[in-house]
Amino acid sequence: KRYRTHLETLIKERTTQLSESEIKYNKIFESSSDGLLLLNKEKIITEANKAAQKILGYNKKNLIGKSILYFHKKEDYNRCKKNINKTLSGKKVECNCSYITSKNKLIMGSSSLSSLKILGKKYVLVAFKDITEKLRNQEDLKKSYEKLKELDLMKTEFLSMSSHELKTPLTPIKAQLQRIIGHEMPKSEIDSSLEIVLRNELRLEKLINDILEISRLESKKLVLDIKEVNILEVIHHVIDTIRPIIRDKNIKVKLSLEGIPKIKADHYRIEEVFINLLDNSIRHGKQKNIT
Repeated sequence: KRYRTHLETLIKERTTQLSESEIKYNKIFESSSDGLLLLNKEKIITEANKAAQKILGYNKKNLIGKSILYFHKKEDYNRCKKNINKTLSGKKVECNCSYITSKNKLIMGSSSLSSLKILGKKYVLVAFKDITEKLRNQEDLKKSYEKLKELDLMKTEFLSMSSHELKTPLTPIKAQLQRIIGHEMPKSEIDSSLEIVLRNELRLEKLINDILEISRLESKKLVLDIKEVNILEVIHHVIDTIRPIIRDKNIKVKLSLEGIPKIKADHYRIEEVFINLLDNSIRHGKQKNIT
């Protein structure tokens, strides 16, 4: 009788301990922020926590009893089976694999598979989290990085080209001024020499403005001063500005400016536009007449 009483006490204590352990396990299982699926050796889901239900979009009733393969793409079946079998043999497996949600949406999950025994039976615990957004952000960052590298290369090439272009007009300016200052030039050639200096100074100014324009655009500090602009005055001013180039290239410019109204624009910017248009026409056009 004493033995029987002692045995009953031990059973009661053990039952209480098991009950407490089960409660603790359930609390940990349900409170996990990772999705948790418990699989038997046939790869059938026997338990699923709230996080797994939320990630996959199914309630517990629709998850339990289904094969884990149901939630993977067919091309992933063999890899999934291999990972589960490896886990059942006692090895822990870490992998990224896709999951199909209730809305037939494909997500990428970071999964960790570990084996455990419950009442003498082997199970596989699959802990997973949705990393679809994380991978997408990583891909976006990679694309942005590649784009920045490309832009940086373009900037380097531009600066290299600009450096060369800036030196080009400085050479004749320096040469002409040295001749004038050193009194090596006949007075009859001074006007012509100064025109060369002016022409190259205009070219240098244009190059510097182009570089500053790029800097303003990159820093988003480009400010337009919009006012009423007389286009006729702008065009006449532009013609006077590039007249040395026109004369040097022996080009005739014909103006037809009747009926041009005043417009709202940035005077400096619109002037730049006309200078660039005429400069390109003169330098790269084959015609000797510009209208």
